[in-house]
Amino acid sequence: MILMIVIDKRVMYNLPFLIVRLGKHDVILGRMWLARYKVLVDCNRGRLLWPEEEDADRRDKNFQSQAVKDASVYSIQKRQDDPLIHPRLQEGIPILHGKTYRRRHTLDLDRMRKGFNEAINKAVIPKKPESFTKKAKRVRFQDQYPETDIALIGAAGFARHIRDKESETFVTSLSELEKAIEDKRQLDDADSEAQEIKEQLPERYHEFADVFSKIKSDELPERKEYDHRIELE
Repeated sequence: MILMIVIDKRVMYNLPFLIVRLGKHDVILGRMWLARYKVLVDCNRGRLLWPEEEDADRRDKNFQSQAVKDASVYSIQKRQDDPLIHPRLQEGIPILHGKTYRRRHTLDLDRMRKGFNEAINKAVIPKKPESFTKKAKRVRFQDQYPETDIALIGAAGFARHIRDKESETFVTSLSELEKAIEDKRQLDDADSEAQEIKEQLPERYHEFADVFSKIKSDELPERKEYDHRIELE
């Protein structure tokens, strides 16, 4: 296939190309193309050196060997016309002499340092969250619970009360008291739930009210003498 391509602003006509699979590469220029146009590969800078650029680099090296400290001296000489470069593309191309790579590297570092400082100044430091102590939830008992009168007595008073036949003596603990309160609360919740179900459930389905109980659905069924078993063939 004969094509026209543009490389580095240079237009080349009637170049033969082979159509093959190149993976991630769009085109590969071979050794014959480099020899035809006298192009050198600058692997250090990752670029192509054309004949007129090679001459310019040679002049730059000779120029740098002189004792010139100014790093921004521009040449006013016009580059020779290259037959490969399109006339519209080769107008007014300045030639920069000196240590441009070092200067560009310094400018990039200054720009990065400036941007880094601006980012630090604009950064919003999050405020430390205020520490607070969560208040303990206060347990409120229902009004229908019976009131109790608990008093602390000594050994002599305890011995006198246990001899009284009308006095009832027993031993308990905080865990048993908490369990009794929890059982009472569950019974009250069950009663209120049953009442709510009957209010919302049609009367003809009241006999199945236990099916809609949330409390009973969280419990396992009662264990019976015979277990129900389903055998799969």
